[in-house]
Amino acid sequence: MGRTTPRECETTGRRGPDKERPAAWSAYGKLVRLFRERAGLTQQALAETIDYSLEQVASVEQGRRPAKAAFTEAAERVLEAGGALRVLKGDVDRAKLPLFFQDFASLEAEAVSRFSYDPKLVPGLLQTEAYARALLEAHFPPLEEEAIEQHLTARLARQSLLTRGNPCVVLSFVLEEGAL
Repeated sequence: MGRTTPRECETTGRRGPDKERPAAWSAYGKLVRLFRERAGLTQQALAETIDYSLEQVASVEQGRRPAKAAFTEAAERVLEAGGALRVLKGDVDRAKLPLFFQDFASLEAEAVSRFSYDPKLVPGLLQTEAYARALLEAHFPPLEEEAIEQHLTARLARQSLLTRGNPCVVLSFVLEEGAL
């Protein structure tokens, strides 16, 4: 009962485990492959050069997994991508977030101030890793472990807004006792 069936995915618009991955992951992967082939490297050679596994390189190229920041920087350097991979990194990271939240995250990243009133939960920007993980693991229908890890990574990455230097963001959070 806890999993979404393929039929439910068709009627609710929710992605099942076999549905296509985010377009940003696919586009990023295609660029990695293009630059790798232009450099005359095999997937194995690229993996060894940037200190990643063959499986990771293949997964990124096929759009099955998002690239991490370290992967992007290493691939940029080795493949001489001229910043093309770096430009897509924000879209790749945002695609880790739930679909309904991606537009908000884009606005949040550009905001210079934010006021938040949260009576029931600690807001995502203030959540510890353990708190965020507990919320994601309590999701219904249950999320797969890979989805939990992706959402967790994306949620914690958003916290860079708290230390952003220019422009500095002014944040105000009001929490009710029950949230704490």
